[in-house]
Amino acid sequence: MMSLSGTIHWERHNGLIVNRDFLDILARNRLNTVDRMFEYRDGEVIKDIGIRTVTRIALTIDGQVRHFYLKRHYAEKMWFRGRGSSFGGGGRLSQGLLEFDNICRFRQANVSTPVPVAAGQRMIRWPRVQSFVVTEDFRPYISLEKLLETRPEFFLGAESKTRKRLLLKEIAELARRMYERGFNHRDFNATHILLRYANEDGPPATALFDLQRIDRKRLFRFRWIIKSLAEMNYSLPESVFGLEDRQFLFLSYKNKIHPGLRDRLEMFWIRRKTERIRRHTRNLIKRRDRLRDPGSKRPERGRPGEGWSARG
Repeated sequence: MMSLSGTIHWERHNGLIVNRDFLDILARNRLNTVDRMFEYRDGEVIKDIGIRTVTRIALTIDGQVRHFYLKRHYAEKMWFRGRGSSFGGGGRLSQGLLEFDNICRFRQANVSTPVPVAAGQRMIRWPRVQSFVVTEDFRPYISLEKLLETRPEFFLGAESKTRKRLLLKEIAELARRMYERGFNHRDFNATHILLRYANEDGPPATALFDLQRIDRKRLFRFRWIIKSLAEMNYSLPESVFGLEDRQFLFLSYKNKIHPGLRDRLEMFWIRRKTERIRRHTRNLIKRRDRLRDPGSKRPERGRPGEGWSARG
């Protein structure tokens, strides 16, 4: 079983930043330069939004097939200097290098995330660059969002309360560990929570992925948990997670049994932020639909949980 935490030993090679454990497999598959990473056309495209694609690729070494995710950014601007990185230099990092750096920092701080393989960038025309990052396939981990889509009954029925409590407690612990180590995942929701159940009646192992949008600024850190739990709250479907479950998630993060006055105030802020996320998402969907087909009407979508006031 792969380890999703621990220090990564990397080195520079042909303009790439490469995890030493993967130097050989990249070389044998002729993916050991930035240009070859961008010219690679095999694999299954998982996501394509024009300026960024994610492709699941299969590489062979010594007769064994291993799977990876190749995320390529096609249009970035590098105007400003940014925070320092593990790679030295202190300049602003491209999205690919930034995610590789964030993954290394998470793992070193014992916050679980998939294994980084390589990253690199190339200048197209100043200030535009292209960049990429490769991570190892995280299976048998599965995203919470995927689990809810494919097995909604898992959190329903006689064992539902126990399973939900075990899950929510692990999510709360993951969030607390992340914040205590100075990280804020700006997309903390069911899509980016990874789970692995060794025993379906026990607590899952948890991890986070998609780390390009990590905040480490000290200013306004008290707002992190409000926004993060609001995003998580919105992404948990109301049909599965009720008011009691959502309060349990918050109190588990606080490591409390009963909320105090400040806790109730924070729960109110979370509820309000959740409602803003819901409105913003609806507006985005409407705008996107108008761009796709100005003359058509989209059927009303069901929505995830709206807040701590969701039905129990």
